[in-house]
Amino acid sequence: MTSFIDGKEGPAIVYPDAAFPVNRVRDEFRALDDGCLLCMINYDLPIMRKFLFPFLLHKDPTVA
Repeated sequence: MTSFIDGKEGPAIVYPDAAFPVNRVRDEFRALDDGCLLCMINYDLPIMRKFLFPFLLHKDPTVA
């Protein structure tokens, strides 16, 4: 999926069947290294497109 953030191709999750405002949410992911993903929540609404809500997902080394 083409990123709203930088125009590059990458994985993203959208929620088209959810109720408003969740149906306008787009979660984009970028690998920082083998054990960490940078995740960015973006709202596809005119004034909100410029705001990102980042968080990190870390792989738990104790889980297979």
